[in-house]
Amino acid sequence: MGEFLTTAGVSHRLEQIIKNANEDLILISPYFNVNRRVKELLEHKDRENINIRVVCRKSKLPKSENNWFNSLASVHTVFRKNLHAKCYLNENEALLTSMNLYEFSQINNDEMGIFITRTEEPDLYKSIYEESVRLATKRESVGGAADARNAGGTTQTMQSGFCIRCNDNIPIEQAKPYCESCFASWNQYENRKFAENYCHTCGERHSTSFARPECRPCYSQTAKI
Repeated sequence: MGEFLTTAGVSHRLEQIIKNANEDLILISPYFNVNRRVKELLEHKDRENINIRVVCRKSKLPKSENNWFNSLASVHTVFRKNLHAKCYLNENEALLTSMNLYEFSQINNDEMGIFITRTEEPDLYKSIYEESVRLATKRESVGGAADARNAGGTTQTMQSGFCIRCNDNIPIEQAKPYCESCFASWNQYENRKFAENYCHTCGERHSTSFARPECRPCYSQTAKI
């Protein structure tokens, strides 16, 4: 069952979600200007090579924050001009809230939120996760140190990908990098780190997994899951 939170609880759960991330971390907020503590947590996760995706409005991202993102190798930024959602999640927990990732909001605003876990609410978590991945994949432009190698940070649109188990052609879908047959097999156990055979983006033979469906070169060129 979901946990209802007010401002202090939202800030606490946000920090816990960042701390507890072992594979993936998605931060969705129109505004992004966080305090030193949250930055230190994210820098620590960057050193652990956690896959971190930040979705925000480009017009609301201060230059200082953008420069900081660019200094982190594991952070990929996605800009969406119509973004209004605020959602923060790792591979096991999710927080839906009114609070932006903005220090002023954490200190001055009256906020609310709902915290859920994948264990207690698997269907709800899956819906939140899939929509978050959609927002973090379709993009106007990209940023972050790993994306800086793109030609001028231009928009990329990926249409066709590959099943990471059998290499069949499938649409690029980070929440489901398998063909229907292989997904049905994987879904029996849902081992996110189970070793697979191919890169979801380029189709070349590489050691991948549901948690890391792309090879390192592709991971460095796209905002991934």
